[in-house]
Amino acid sequence: PCVKPLYAALPERQVAQATKAETSLRTPKTERQFQSHPSQTSLLEFVRTRGYHLCVRALDIQHIGSELAVRWGDGSEDFFLLERLRRACPCAGCHGEVDILGNVYKNPDKPLPPSAFELKRFVPVGGYAIQLFWADGHGSGIFAFDYLKRLAG
Repeated sequence: PCVKPLYAALPERQVAQATKAETSLRTPKTERQFQSHPSQTSLLEFVRTRGYHLCVRALDIQHIGSELAVRWGDGSEDFFLLERLRRACPCAGCHGEVDILGNVYKNPDKPLPPSAFELKRFVPVGGYAIQLFWADGHGSGIFAFDYLKRLAG
């Protein structure tokens, strides 16, 4: 796992060390800050309370029938119905996009044909997401792993 600030670049020289009890996240910056706040119960808790979160990592992704199976870096597994994934597509055409004034621009809702729920293939996008390609030709949605985890929850 990695640590990343919510609205900034990754901390430099990050090192993750897994133990049975917890995941310790140590960078020179967080280590110095943590030592100055000894009342914190763990470095992981300290990092989370300072606006950082763990990057979600997928170890294995498989298309199985009408589902997409994902095995996560923490050992858990989630199964997503393809229809649910297609309806939750995060692309601007499906989900819409917001301008600087808060106005949402979205394509009109239309009924999806059965081919819209047939997954043709998927490809990784960096180390943080997958892009799904559907039988009806749609393929602009990039599903970040943290977005998939939220869908699973």
